[in-house]
Amino acid sequence: QEFREREQARLDRTRKRKAWRETEFNRELSRVEEMEKRLRREEQGRDGADRAREQADTRAKEEDEQMLAKLDDFGGSNGSTKAIKGALPADARALVELVDRVQAEPRNELFKMELDVEHLRQEKVFENKLRAWLERRVDLFMGGPQSDLVEYVLRRVNASTFPDSLISDLTRYLDDSAEALVERMWRMLVLELTRAGLGLDDPKRAKKEEPPWPFA
Repeated sequence: QEFREREQARLDRTRKRKAWRETEFNRELSRVEEMEKRLRREEQGRDGADRAREQADTRAKEEDEQMLAKLDDFGGSNGSTKAIKGALPADARALVELVDRVQAEPRNELFKMELDVEHLRQEKVFENKLRAWLERRVDLFMGGPQSDLVEYVLRRVNASTFPDSLISDLTRYLDDSAEALVERMWRMLVLELTRAGLGLDDPKRAKKEEPPWPFA
């Protein structure tokens, strides 16, 4: 009888230890599973944050490309595009907004605006920006370099030539492209002046009238 009681007590202890181990195992398993779920949620959150950053970076790059594209007609790599690449974001956006203002200016009003050629000469806009821009445009329109034509246009602009007169002179060389070239050039020069507080921002906004045609 005593042996059976001891054996029964041993079996009871064995069952209790087994039940305790199973309980501890299930508790540890639940803890590990909960930790894995938490880590997966954190990883998903990081992945979502990374995707959001990537999307934001992509949008920012697209906006930068759009800003640079807007400036292509205003000096290219030797002009305003170079300025925007080295500018702070706020400065870059301000420059693009300025480009938008110049682009929105009606052509007839733009052509009435008197260019401050003295300022453009002092800032070396003709040599450092306009020359390279003209070389690319004339090369595109004419199918090859035309240094004499570039020099001619530079001299005419430097002499405060009226844009309509310049279009008339260039039509024999550039045909229908003359008008587009002169208008883009005028907008580029007005942009440079406006950046210096002149051009669109000149309080005087001096308008220069084309002299009347003597045979009208």
